[in-house]
Amino acid sequence: LHAAAVGARGVQALVYNAGIFGTPDDASVEGTPTSVYRKVMEVNFFGCVETVRAFLPLVRSVKGKIIINASICGQIGLMYMSNYTASKFAVRGWADCLRREVAPLGTSVTVLECAYVNTPIYEKARTGIHGAKAPPPEIYRDQTKFLANFIREGEEIGIAPAAVAAAVVETAQAASPPARV
Repeated sequence: LHAAAVGARGVQALVYNAGIFGTPDDASVEGTPTSVYRKVMEVNFFGCVETVRAFLPLVRSVKGKIIINASICGQIGLMYMSNYTASKFAVRGWADCLRREVAPLGTSVTVLECAYVNTPIYEKARTGIHGAKAPPPEIYRDQTKFLANFIREGEEIGIAPAAVAAAVVETAQAASPPARV
């Protein structure tokens, strides 16, 4: 999308909503390959940075709103989710910086920090980004039940994506959107 295609209308609201949960065979910090951290950061953090930067002039031109769907994992580190959590902390910190830079120019930035949202991310977390999962090393076996429970709970009690969409619409329509939802 280029400025010529949008014209003087600019972009009233930009919503960033992309992310992966890159669990490897062994999701511990010790067992997660650097390649998994890089892949998750590339999608979850750098994808956000590049998308927002590409559209920022169009949003800023009309004093629009930027809404970034991050995660509650940007507030608390959870074991066996270090790659995902690190990426969401990065998004949250970056969005805080962006908000302070563009607020004086009339553009708002809101970070959505939902907990469980019932999406295919949980099914994908079962196999990780490298295919079928192998059991973790014996030293972590009992502790990795946390991750299995997290995935199961996400599927069982996760809010519907429509609820997140409603929060996005409400934020986009707000005269003064909050920093976090």
